[in-house]
Amino acid sequence: MQITKQFVIAGNAKFTVSNVDGIRFAYQVKSTSRDADANRQGMFLVYTFADNGRRLYVGRMNSHTGLVTIGRRSKVDESSLLFQVIRWTCNVLWLGNAFPPGYQAEPVGRCGRCGRKLANPRLLFGPECRPDHICRSRPRRARMYC
Repeated sequence: MQITKQFVIAGNAKFTVSNVDGIRFAYQVKSTSRDADANRQGMFLVYTFADNGRRLYVGRMNSHTGLVTIGRRSKVDESSLLFQVIRWTCNVLWLGNAFPPGYQAEPVGRCGRCGRKLANPRLLFGPECRPDHICRSRPRRARMYC
């Protein structure tokens, strides 16, 4: 299952982008705030993962345009393949285009909103976090992140 724009801006999306040559990059796009009003402002943090599994800051993403920019504390520069891949991926998603043959952007088996492990790793959201579901088992403030 390919990722969607809605998945990327859900609040805690983890996904991989790969091509036919087997080159694969893992990313996390995380909300800057747990507050739903702040999320509407449209800024998300973009991370990647090093070989040792540690998370590295890449930059910020504007959820209205899909533009990824380098942050002050970024561990990569604009010319790196790591940065170019996430920028290209967001551009494809925000324009509503399909990925070219051989290129894939797939979820890693965790809910895009809360980050919990999914029973079906091909899904984008868990049953309580689906965009069309209102979670009633959590306090009102945390409903978006159930």
